[in-house]
Amino acid sequence: MRGKLIEQDPNDEPASVLLEKIKAEKAELIKEKKIKKTKPLPPITDDEKPFDIPDSWEWVRLGDIAQVGDIDHKMPKQTQDGIYPYISPKDFTKNGIDYQNSKKISKEDFIKLSKKFLPQKGDLIFPRYGTIGKIREVNVDLPLLVSYSCCLVRSSKLIDNSFVKSELDSQITKEEIKRYINKSTQPNIGLKSIQRFLFPLPPLEEQKKIAKRISEVNKIIDG
Repeated sequence: MRGKLIEQDPNDEPASVLLEKIKAEKAELIKEKKIKKTKPLPPITDDEKPFDIPDSWEWVRLGDIAQVGDIDHKMPKQTQDGIYPYISPKDFTKNGIDYQNSKKISKEDFIKLSKKFLPQKGDLIFPRYGTIGKIREVNVDLPLLVSYSCCLVRSSKLIDNSFVKSELDSQITKEEIKRYINKSTQPNIGLKSIQRFLFPLPPLEEQKKIAKRISEVNKIIDG
């Protein structure tokens, strides 16, 4: 996203103002003990910025505008009487998630593992191993867990979640993955690295327009 997909509207509230609102929202959530306080992410240097963006946009890090977390790194057993889906990339379909045929776990494991980060409808699943960065959205309002082989990205309520999803599917995120990937026996990427991903943030109204345009294009491509 370079700000060239649609025309900018000079009347749109700039992303710098939106970013201040997001900071205030985060501070309130910390005050209410709904999220934990985290260390500030490093400032973005001019050398890091891969391209120029419009003046109304802001370069931010993903962790500045979203929570990025996962569950405890323990593998729960599949149980015959389990009712709680345990989602991993193997459950990804072409454009969604196969909840029905996913692994099912016990209530005990669900309660124990969900204490750290309980998935919510709208959260974006970001695989950290294997098919790294193959994004899927939690589109059901059901109690479930997502494998620790993935992280969850929960966008601020002040920004457009569809835009965030399209940005995480974009070339810039692919470049960020290459930048931070750990090339071991099984290539992977850590939570802290994902939090540091560069993210070009437009004004809110422009986010909505871009997301709509991308959705229209994808519908044409999918036939």
